[in-house]
Amino acid sequence: MKFFMISNEKSSRYKDIKDDVEIFNGLWYDDDLSEYYKDYNVPYNIKDHRKNCNIALSQNHISLLNKIIDEDLYDTIILEDDAIYNCEAIINSITDAKLKDELPNSILYLGGMFWGRLIKDKNVIINDEDKTDGIHTVKDYFTITGTQGYYIKSPHIAKKILRSMKSNTHKYYSHTIDGTFRRMKIHKYYIQPSLVKHNHNYKSIIGNDSNTNNSSEL
Repeated sequence: MKFFMISNEKSSRYKDIKDDVEIFNGLWYDDDLSEYYKDYNVPYNIKDHRKNCNIALSQNHISLLNKIIDEDLYDTIILEDDAIYNCEAIINSITDAKLKDELPNSILYLGGMFWGRLIKDKNVIINDEDKTDGIHTVKDYFTITGTQGYYIKSPHIAKKILRSMKSNTHKYYSHTIDGTFRRMKIHKYYIQPSLVKHNHNYKSIIGNDSNTNNSSEL
């Protein structure tokens, strides 16, 4: 199982990185990212600094998915630099699910937050059966927001995700990576209990797009 960590800034958070995790060096928020602007649907009121932060992070996710394809990588864990995680716990849970033939042929969120179908609906109430231990399908009445950690089973799944990130309906990426993932027209999955948490002690240079205090963490 291969662990990668990505960021959009030359982060001091890397000092806490575990030995089993490889830092994926991609784009930084202060790089010249103007060549990518045409691929993103960015709201007019998003300032350039935040726009660059979001695009750098999104492009790093895209580059890592392409790396999975190019290098024929299986069982890949993608983490962001504000993730709280335990490699051994993740390996044990994924291995157990593999032995039971429960791993999905799609993205598997290892953490994040439950959210309503509309971004304003952050107070969604999750049914008890959708919070039991195990792997679940993301249902029609909610989405998962946050990309602190997810699992990609194979290069085929990485290709599937990249194809789904753009479509005839959505010709541009959302201005955030989790926004792009949310609207993908493929089945998405999550695991309970979650294996990755958001470290709220780290202040993002992006800032918050909205108040998440009332949202429900996986």
